[in-house]
Amino acid sequence: MLPELFSAAHDGSGATEPDHVSLVERLGNEVAALRLSMATLLRNMGDPAICTGPTCKAEIVWMIQRNGKRTPYNPDGTNHFITCPDREQFKRRKHA
Repeated sequence: MLPELFSAAHDGSGATEPDHVSLVERLGNEVAALRLSMATLLRNMGDPAICTGPTCKAEIVWMIQRNGKRTPYNPDGTNHFITCPDREQFKRRKHA
């Protein structure tokens, strides 16, 4: 299957372009579409808020997961716990 991904594609001009270039371009377009879909989902179903971290104060959206726990997301769909500069403040302490 890999040889098909990297074979040359002909566009009729006589020049060839590797298929992997168009594959990367298609994947980039699909990722962009998924991010837009995620942003729309968050806007329509989430609970908007502001991060309470002392230095962050970013706009976030709370979503309820299948397990019932709430998780904060950035408007672009990334988990806010990954990008928040104050994330250490929100980590739960493990009991000894």
